[in-house]
Formats: sequence, structure tokens, C-alpha cells
Amino acid sequence: MSRTVTFNLGDEAIASVQHKVNAGLYPSADAVLEAAILALDDRDTTVANWLQSEGAERHARLKSGTLPTISGDELMSRVRARLKAPNASPKSAA
Repeated sequence: MSRTVTFNLGDEAIASVQHKVNAGLYPSADAVLEAAILALDDRDTTVANWLQSEGAERHARLKSGTLPTISGDELMSRVRARLKAPNASPKSAA
């Protein structure tokens, strides 16, 4: 069942929706927004599942001191060094 709902979007969001429809990626603005909402629901579910499993385990390890940590300054130093290295890629920078 569908029903009409009214809400406001910013100019950037409206332009994005219109672009997707005009490019033929979606048949209507309604379809774009429905796909966006479903994608957000999927993302939220994925994050919640991760937090309940791996996230909780990592948090417990962090609190117990068994998860290795580095300072923000050390992390940035490592990132900068890798970005300066030849053939550096973003995936190898952390």
C-alpha cells in the first residue's frame, strides 16, 4: 500500500533525485526515495549487527587492554609516511 506524504528536501537532494530520474536510473522521484530509505534501513541493520557482534567484542578487548592501540598523532604520522611512499594507495595507508 502506498500513500502520499509531503516533506521538504534541500536543493542538493532535489537535484540528486532529479538527476537519477533524468538519467533513467529510476522511473520516478518516488522510486529514488524508496530505494534510498531501503538502503538506509539495510545499512542501519548492518551497523547494528556489527555493533552487537564484532563491535562489542572489540570494545571489550579495548577496555581490557588486549586490543592494540596507537595515538591519533602516531596514526596520522603513519598515514602521512605511507602517502609519501611511491605507489601509495589509500587502502594501504592505515
